[in-house]
Amino acid sequence: MLIVFRFLLFCVLLCPFAAEARSLFWQDIEVRATLDGDGRLHIQEQQTIVFSGDWNGGERIFRVFPGQKMKFESISRLDANGRNIPLQRGNLQLVDHWDHNGQTAIRWRSRLPSDPVFNNTSITYILRYSLSHLLLPEQGNYLLDHDFCFPDRSGIVKNFRLELTFDPVWQQLPISLVRNNIAPGEGVVLRQKLSFSGEKKPMTYTKQAPLPQATPALPPPPAATWIRLLLLLFLVAWIATKIRGFFQWERSLNRFAPLPSTSLVDEQWLEKELFVHKAEVVGATWDKTTSTAEVAAVLSRMVQEGKMESWMEPYLLPFFNISIPGIPPVLYLKILQPRESFSGYEYKLVKGLFVDENSDITDTKTIREYYRKKRKTFDPVLKIQDPLQRQMKKLVDEGNSVLGMIWIPTVLLGVAGCFLLLGNAFLHQAEFVPLQVGGMAGLLFSWIFGCVCAYSYRHSVLSLKVRLAAIIFSLWFILIDFAVLLFFPASSLLLFGLFCLALSFSNNIINLSKSRESKEGLVLRRNFAAARNFFKQELAQKNPRIKDDWFPYLLAFGLGMDVDSWFRKFGGSVGHLSSTGIGSGSSTSGFTGGGGAFGGGGASGSWSMAVGSLTASGGGSSSGGSSGGGSSGGGGGGGW
Repeated sequence: MLIVFRFLLFCVLLCPFAAEARSLFWQDIEVRATLDGDGRLHIQEQQTIVFSGDWNGGERIFRVFPGQKMKFESISRLDANGRNIPLQRGNLQLVDHWDHNGQTAIRWRSRLPSDPVFNNTSITYILRYSLSHLLLPEQGNYLLDHDFCFPDRSGIVKNFRLELTFDPVWQQLPISLVRNNIAPGEGVVLRQKLSFSGEKKPMTYTKQAPLPQATPALPPPPAATWIRLLLLLFLVAWIATKIRGFFQWERSLNRFAPLPSTSLVDEQWLEKELFVHKAEVVGATWDKTTSTAEVAAVLSRMVQEGKMESWMEPYLLPFFNISIPGIPPVLYLKILQPRESFSGYEYKLVKGLFVDENSDITDTKTIREYYRKKRKTFDPVLKIQDPLQRQMKKLVDEGNSVLGMIWIPTVLLGVAGCFLLLGNAFLHQAEFVPLQVGGMAGLLFSWIFGCVCAYSYRHSVLSLKVRLAAIIFSLWFILIDFAVLLFFPASSLLLFGLFCLALSFSNNIINLSKSRESKEGLVLRRNFAAARNFFKQELAQKNPRIKDDWFPYLLAFGLGMDVDSWFRKFGGSVGHLSSTGIGSGSSTSGFTGGGGAFGGGGASGSWSMAVGSLTASGGGSSSGGSSGGGSSGGGGGGGW
């Protein structure tokens, strides 16, 4: 019962914090406008905006129809003493500066990012501008149909007042309007008929006449049957030849050799084939991908080398001081050497993780809060990606010079196809939809699918048959898509354009699938994959033939969750997750789930979640999507 009461009290206390999200409304909008003898409307718009949250400033969007003209003159701010402070046009990084945001919108800055957030802060601005060509001719008179309150906004307008005066030539008394509590999406539209007594006609708004109807384009003559069959046979021969050449290339590299059996893997084999390389290099090489697994491997290795110390504490729910199963623990790191002693990507990681230069200790919570306050994105993978990729390419001897120019036919055929299709779109508009669009969409889908399959195949040494089948299917889809078009009355120009694209796309998929490594490099990657299979197989056993010293390699292979699963099933004898410390450079002859470093009780999941959630981003404008009523005026406004 006490826990339920605390939970309800926690929810009540949380409500004010939820209310601190960005919001705004207009306390007052006062519009003073004058319609001069030329039909130009001069407007002074005084807005009192109440900001709450981390707004940068205000925004005003003007709705200007084609043929109408708007001239923005100035914007100023009223301070607490009622003084009129003009805003300067230019750098929006400075307070009390404004600038155009497109042709019909302006923005101004009211607060710096480093300033405290607004808390029900009221600021008054005065905008001055004029509109012309907005009067509508109507049976010898004129109609003013204008929205004086922009409806495209996110907040309510509590008080609105309009004072509209007219030049004597309009023979019209002044008009006053008062409105209250105008909801978002609503404006204040004034429709007033006017009589004109001047000599020179005023500027008016004339709607543009509709364009004359274009004569429907006649369909082009369809391509001859022999052309259709010839193109189809050539495409079949092209794809078959490319597939044959691909398999010859892969066999020359012994690409389809099986992985070494896990029965051959023992400690001596691992010492020879695996442990001569750093864990993170192994992780980046076996699947040619750098991710958070390699980051965890680097940190775990530095702990074992005595460069760092790590420990974990359960994450406690605020206010209740209780831990919830499934929430990762807080991971702490302590550097045991001067920061200057680190080099390369180790130094970059240390610099990015230990955000307090005066402290040698950091933790996942501190890291997230630091980068969130700084409004920066921190991705530790980027700190190690480039150097690890360079080491990987050197290790597998990637960069076969024979494949250096294979992209040329793809580009030439693709450019030729695009030019032919562009010409067809102009010359044969009747078949642009659906034949040309449908044919291109089908080829593009098959190409994208094939590129994804090619990338997956080239970066893997596992399940090659399935990945090869997916590549063949993508080429089959290209062939089927082109063959289906032959049953429609498509022109020769369209068929030749799509034919060139089909040749280009199929050639590109095959080229992307070809391995770039040397024979020795592929042997190395297969050995790494065999070691991973061995570790995964052993983690299903109660007494795995694994040492805690090998833990960085388990993380590099992405087996952190497998270690957690082993710990939950068999690791009860090695303790449970608590605030226990894990010493640097620890070593045991058996396996305890990593000795606690980044694994066992689930700390690898904690670290992966921490490095993947350190992203902060700013917000955009609060303006909505409608434009309001009236033949002129309206628009939008708000904050940004």
